[in-house]
Amino acid sequence: MPKGRKKGSIYTKLSVNKPEKILNRFKKKYTVDLNSGCWVWLGNPNYGYGTFYMNGKHYPAHRASYEIFVKPVPFDLMVCHGCNNGMCVNPHHLYVGTHQHNMRDLRKSGALAGKNNPSYGKIFSDERKQNISKGNKKAWRNEEIRNKYIKAFQKRGTKL
Repeated sequence: MPKGRKKGSIYTKLSVNKPEKILNRFKKKYTVDLNSGCWVWLGNPNYGYGTFYMNGKHYPAHRASYEIFVKPVPFDLMVCHGCNNGMCVNPHHLYVGTHQHNMRDLRKSGALAGKNNPSYGKIFSDERKQNISKGNKKAWRNEEIRNKYIKAFQKRGTKL
């Protein structure tokens, strides 16, 4: 197997040497939260996710968990958290999906709503979407508002 990931490839080997050694090392790096059922990663965090070293590479710990306990994951798919806990490595809380699946799941759970924009990630009814669209069109027809935005875009060098 060539070094490095090729698009569309599937990693079938979990260890060049001994998968049981990888499994034993992995099991030492999490603890079980009895309330949520999450296996909380105790190893090094990286951008809110755990990391695990195997096959000569660093993997996100949740991806390594899925590959160790369930099956290899194709390169073009992600391992997503059903529990929305980035440090969880419980394979029963993980699923394989696309970025779109992950964003849809986060939106449904409300995990995307932020402090600065409480509406971000919320699902709006069709009526609410039409009202927003009408408001934007009405505002754009207002010459003063339109000129303000055009100037702002030109300042940034952005083309309309």
